[in-house]
Amino acid sequence: MPALTDLPDGPAGPQAARAKGAAPRHIANLAFPEVLVIWALRRYTNCRQPQEARSAIIAPEFSRALGLAQLEETLAAFSAVADSLMAAARLPQALSLIEDDRINATEEALLSVLAAFQQGETAQARALSEWCLLPAGRRRFVEGAEGLARSLRAAGQLLPYQAPRRRELVLGGKAGDGKLLASAPNLAALH
Repeated sequence: MPALTDLPDGPAGPQAARAKGAAPRHIANLAFPEVLVIWALRRYTNCRQPQEARSAIIAPEFSRALGLAQLEETLAAFSAVADSLMAAARLPQALSLIEDDRINATEEALLSVLAAFQQGETAQARALSEWCLLPAGRRRFVEGAEGLARSLRAAGQLLPYQAPRRRELVLGGKAGDGKLLASAPNLAALH
């Protein structure tokens, strides 16, 4: 089995664009910080220990990957994220087993939320959290995700992020044939 650092970074690698309607990504094609988050989420949610003891299950791996400096804060942030997903996920059946080799839509959204927070795309991260969670668990999830993203970033563990592309409105039948409509942040800027 190849080491995490030997995985491809080409069209099927961690930087690959996520096409709409594409098949779920495989764990082997994720960047290390993505693997760490997915592994920790699966270990935490599938653990048979009481809720208070679950952080201890993932603490050794987090300390190796992120260091000891802010381990307690990182574990608290991660616990908030995982507990929120367990209690208020829109797709609760989508919490995967540890041995699943593909990531599901909820895990994909979590990775996108964390990456957006790391890149300063707070509005995008909050919008994605609305997709992930019912309103009851969203505030705790967002606070935890923001803290976890900050901890990952401080440790140099950046999640790949590609901002969503805005679709331009086109006059005419095809995108290449038509004339683009003007685009502006608000109506006043069009004058």
